[in-house]
Amino acid sequence: MRRVPDSNYPVRDLFGKGKHGFGPGDKTNGTIATIPGAAFMNAVQEEIAGVIEKAGLVLDSDSFSQLYDAILKITIKQKKILISIAELRNLKDVEDYELRQVFGAFGSIQNFYADPNDTTSVDDGVSIVVSSDGMRWKNATSTPDIKAFGAVGNYTADDTEAFAAALTWAAANSRIVRVPAGVYRLTHGFKIPEGVSIIGEFSPRIATFPQVDANKRNFRQGNKHKIVGSVLMFSGGNSAGHTVVTTRNDKYASVKPCLSYEYSTPNQMLGFAVLQDMDIYSPSNTLTNASNDNRATGYTAGYVTASTLSRHEDFNVFGYFSVAGAIVYARNIAGTVDSEYAAFDGSVISSGLAIVGASDATSNVSLTGVMASNSCFYGCDHHTRADGDYTIPALYIDGEVGQQGIRGHSFSACQFRTYANEAIKFGRCNDINMSSCITEFSTISGVSNADAHGKIVGSSKTGNIRLSGIAAVGDLGIKDLIATVSGKVQVIGAGGFDDAYFGDGNHVVTLGGNKSLGDSIITLTSDIASTNNGWTIRRDGDQSDRLDFRYNGVWRFQYDLVQSSLKPALGGQSKLGTAAEAWTELYVGATPIITSDGRLKQDISSIPDGVIEAWRDVNWCQYRWIDAVAKKGVGARYHVGLIAQSIKKAFDQHGFDAQDYGLICYDQWPEQPMQDAVVDDDGSIIELAVEYRPAGERWAVRMDECLAMEAESQRRMIAHLAARVAELEKKI
Repeated sequence: MRRVPDSNYPVRDLFGKGKHGFGPGDKTNGTIATIPGAAFMNAVQEEIAGVIEKAGLVLDSDSFSQLYDAILKITIKQKKILISIAELRNLKDVEDYELRQVFGAFGSIQNFYADPNDTTSVDDGVSIVVSSDGMRWKNATSTPDIKAFGAVGNYTADDTEAFAAALTWAAANSRIVRVPAGVYRLTHGFKIPEGVSIIGEFSPRIATFPQVDANKRNFRQGNKHKIVGSVLMFSGGNSAGHTVVTTRNDKYASVKPCLSYEYSTPNQMLGFAVLQDMDIYSPSNTLTNASNDNRATGYTAGYVTASTLSRHEDFNVFGYFSVAGAIVYARNIAGTVDSEYAAFDGSVISSGLAIVGASDATSNVSLTGVMASNSCFYGCDHHTRADGDYTIPALYIDGEVGQQGIRGHSFSACQFRTYANEAIKFGRCNDINMSSCITEFSTISGVSNADAHGKIVGSSKTGNIRLSGIAAVGDLGIKDLIATVSGKVQVIGAGGFDDAYFGDGNHVVTLGGNKSLGDSIITLTSDIASTNNGWTIRRDGDQSDRLDFRYNGVWRFQYDLVQSSLKPALGGQSKLGTAAEAWTELYVGATPIITSDGRLKQDISSIPDGVIEAWRDVNWCQYRWIDAVAKKGVGARYHVGLIAQSIKKAFDQHGFDAQDYGLICYDQWPEQPMQDAVVDDDGSIIELAVEYRPAGERWAVRMDECLAMEAESQRRMIAHLAARVAELEKKI
């Protein structure tokens, strides 16, 4: 080979110093175009012709690919690149056993290396190939992708057999099926072998309507191969598909999914999509309806798993499935691990996620701890609104064997979207947690099951539910949910319920506020539907920060900062303590002020002498309290006062009733528990009520009345004595 010489008007140093090249010339400045020259053209001719002839080919003036053919033939002759697995098998007594590339095998390039130490491995055509001389050639790729098994991934080709072969091989070897980017059309559903994971490059984003994206736009004839990412597209009628049979007694009893994994052994579903084949758009770019969308039939679910600790990341299930898009279920098989702790992260599930336990009433099988984060769960909405299926919620959880067997499911930073009236549905389950989620539950006027804003609904078999930070437009039916479920509900800002609610049935505590009034409010009620019933503790910001205690909307007592006073709503009508629940001591900084306005009194008269005479028969005494002696022994103090029964006896003897004069009181009460019974989430009694206060009765005195009576008695005695003294002084 040679470069253009200086004499042929080259572009000097075009490819570096001394490496001239060709130039087009320029008439405007008189630059002459480079002349190839005979020497240069002859050099090029012979350089190329030499390669072709060395390969044993005869120069053909009508062919423009002889150089490529020659290079390929020479390379193949060296046995470094092979054109098929069959040629690899035919190798015999080669000069070396270095790495061979099988070029074009199943649409891909596979690197094989020789293993002279292996004399027993069986030829499987993918991972191990045995050549004619008995050498075991092994695929350098530990987990060959499905193209190595004959898959094409252009939607047009039927990749069913290739995918089946990949599953079989993975079950016996790597336990991984790799799915490179492409649309692999499959004509029936598959049961994934135990322990086998499916890993793609990435999943396309396909959301529910009304969202429309590029991938959804490609759901039309002639465009489906353009869907990006790793896609398993399920077409056909699924006549050969696998059927999953559960112990349920409802629509989950028997389903035909696109993919199922029915083992406790963990597996992973990463970076790919399971799509139901259909035409969302017609060739004229209009939305189809259920009657003309050419959807693949026979698939009632997109994906079913019974795994423990299975992981689903960047996993998309899209289609209009009559049962659910994805199902996590308990198998109820003796001696096996329960289906627990399945995880969904960054995934998108259309036609809803169903978490369903076994129906055997005697079963101890649980289904615990399904976790979802940063994922989207959509209903079974059709792209034409009127003919959609709105009976399937975006999320359904039910154990059918009680609350305890299916519990602890958590959803964080997830999106729920559907037109279904029952958007999220809880049956027999317990300890359901949803936080920092988004809901979008629109309505379709006049369409059954879609004509009302979507709600979160439960049943009397639903246990504890915790909702926190659920963004929603419209009411999510939280009040009805709280009133319906049997367990406790905690709500902190969820769909029209912007306050914090903690309750059990209708018995709730509410923490909230009213910015316009400057109020902070705590409500304790047994009527969740009412904003006034029950007790309310309110910081009344527009009234100098009064603290009000209200019952049924009417304040009963309050603390007034301005007056530094704790006061009842109505004077003279509220008690402090009772006969049975008396305060032991009262500390005050000043003498109590007692209302004595004459305008509030009637029948004002002098105390009859007979009453004073009866009072004078009452004896003051010293005493010690029995309970004080029991606690302190001889150190218990003496007190000075009156005995109610003595007052009663003295007045009875004079024909008066001491109670008529407010001197003594008599109270009695029934037996009452001091501590309520302790119950579990099902309402079963764990611990009986204890520390009963026995029935009783008690006499008491009104000391202020007694002291007033004593004072009047003393005044009259003093007046009588003064009169006697005066009479005696006159006689002296």
